[in-house]
Amino acid sequence: MSALLDFHDAVIYPRDLRNFEPGNWLNDACIGFCLRYMEHGIFPHNPELLFFDPSVVSLIKVQCLDEEDLEGISRGLRISDRKILFVPINDNNSFQGHITLQ
Repeated sequence: MSALLDFHDAVIYPRDLRNFEPGNWLNDACIGFCLRYMEHGIFPHNPELLFFDPSVVSLIKVQCLDEEDLEGISRGLRISDRKILFVPINDNNSFQGHITLQ
């Protein structure tokens, strides 16, 4: 399947477009695109802002087992140099399946 859009490593495929229809949840690809657009299109070259990719949030949630892991990621992302962090969050603990609203 070919991509409809590739914007600073945020890729949108035709199947992702359905998520923008009423009653559907946005997936990580849609959220990632919105964050990349804000980072590069609306607030370009602003080192005070950090836009977390959804995959980075998942990595932190699943892979970071202690404070040392979090400190390493924090240093790598230069979090202490930032004034505002944009972090996509949800309350879903499952990495499987798809939720459909009724």
